[in-house]
Amino acid sequence: MKLLLVGINAKYIHSNPAIRILAEYVKRRLPVEPELLECTINQYTDDILRAIYKKQPDVIGFSCYIWNIQMVKAVLPAIRKILPDCTLFAGGPEVSFGSTAFLQENTLDFIIRGEGEIPLTEAMCRLLSGESYEDVRGLTVRLADGRIQENPDADVPDMSEVPFPYAELDSLKNRIIYYETMRGCPFHCQYCLSGGGSKVRFRPLPMVFKELDLFLSQRVPQVKFMDRTFNCNREYAMEIWKYLSEHDNGVTNFHFEMAAELLDEEMVRWLHTVRRGLFQFEIGVQSTNPDTLRAVQRVTLPEKLTPIIRALQKGQNIHLHLDLIAGLPFESYDRFGESYNYVYSLHPDQLQLGFLKLLKGSGLKQKQEEYGLVCRDDAPYEILCTPWLPYSDVLRLKRIEELNELYYNSLRYQRELSFLIERFSSPFRFFESLSGFFEENGFFSAPLAKMDTYTALYRFVREKGLDAERFSWLARYDMFAHEKVKKLPYWLSEGLKPRFHAAIYHFLDQPENRTRWLPEYEDLTDTHQLIRNVHIEVFPFDPRTGADRETALLFSYRRRTLDRNAAVFEITLPV
Repeated sequence: MKLLLVGINAKYIHSNPAIRILAEYVKRRLPVEPELLECTINQYTDDILRAIYKKQPDVIGFSCYIWNIQMVKAVLPAIRKILPDCTLFAGGPEVSFGSTAFLQENTLDFIIRGEGEIPLTEAMCRLLSGESYEDVRGLTVRLADGRIQENPDADVPDMSEVPFPYAELDSLKNRIIYYETMRGCPFHCQYCLSGGGSKVRFRPLPMVFKELDLFLSQRVPQVKFMDRTFNCNREYAMEIWKYLSEHDNGVTNFHFEMAAELLDEEMVRWLHTVRRGLFQFEIGVQSTNPDTLRAVQRVTLPEKLTPIIRALQKGQNIHLHLDLIAGLPFESYDRFGESYNYVYSLHPDQLQLGFLKLLKGSGLKQKQEEYGLVCRDDAPYEILCTPWLPYSDVLRLKRIEELNELYYNSLRYQRELSFLIERFSSPFRFFESLSGFFEENGFFSAPLAKMDTYTALYRFVREKGLDAERFSWLARYDMFAHEKVKKLPYWLSEGLKPRFHAAIYHFLDQPENRTRWLPEYEDLTDTHQLIRNVHIEVFPFDPRTGADRETALLFSYRRRTLDRNAAVFEITLPV
């Protein structure tokens, strides 16, 4: 019997650990060799159908999430027609809640609710023996007479029995690897599927270490831990962090979803010791409104969070990603602006402005009518309006989110943003004003080319009557900090550099200067070649500090900071 497990990912770089875990779990217990098929939502349905048909499976299972459910629903009717004798099932968070309704609306034989290892194995065992799977726990099944039956919940496996999903990594080169060390979450956040305060089960540490060794030995670029709150157990988290630090390969980055309030001073001091770029922390702030936080059962207020974030940042070695959610109860447009300003003031490496999604099974979904929350009927069930946030304000926040992503999260415009935000009452009001400017000039209608994004800011500066000359020098710094620019925008002059051409050549021609400032370029022995690969710019003021003195800066593109910009050094050019 041929079992095919299908994962339709949001992007090619993603991997689907769920289907891999299920395949390994079944294979270890039954005479079945499951096959895997990974596609993306960007593919044509015909391509996915063709790939499934060529496998000629007897049983097909789909891994369902908010990002792929529409695609799954689109291909199911056709699969039923081209493979009429196939047993079709689905699992995953998008079908685990409301499974009866989903089965009624779609041509499936059964749905696996919750963790699928045990129910799938039992269902496959019944299919192999020709017995009925109608009473298997954890399934919602379509009976022979057409009725839908929701069976009791299944047992969950011990975490030591959950297989490692990546027996081979060659096929996953250049992809993000997702990995779990625990299931469950002790917290009750009402916007989250894990917000039921379920018991946390941990994978034994010896198994974790062995599996992490594989990622490290293969020099995987990034591993994202799927654990909802990685540091909910202090000792467990520290053991893993210490192991990763001790066995660091200098390349692999590890991403964790964190509860910052659970970090103590000792943990923070230790975290300061790890390699820059080894860890990446995602911390959910969501809101600073006390009424909102109470409604969604979040307990951490800004005054407790701020010193922890500041303490982490002192190490300058961990990428910090802070999240906000727009559309939560009791939060208006202006009140959300206060939350945004607070997070912006912390200057995280990434500031994610997301919108509430009323996920099936979440606490807020159950209280949707009570709070008057209106969302889209189709996945991802994103908020349309609330009693505090009309749709017109949602649209305004969408534009701000777009500009936040372009200008803040890209990390390309740091000096320019600082200059601009200082001239507005708050970061939120700046992005609000910039959004209006973009709207008026039609810049939202099509993606801007990279250099055009700088030009748009320059035009904004001119329209607002701000110091365009000073801004242009800051823009020059940001451009060269990000990359070796081949062609400057029309509004940037040659600046001061022409009168320093000979001095720049002489500086780079000196072996002692190369050794001191550019050891990473030792392979470039020709000075002309070196000039083409690094950059020296002379500014009328120091763009890093604002100091009013002529400043020569050297940009090294082979040495990058944590924010992915070039390393910058102040140098003295020969007179």
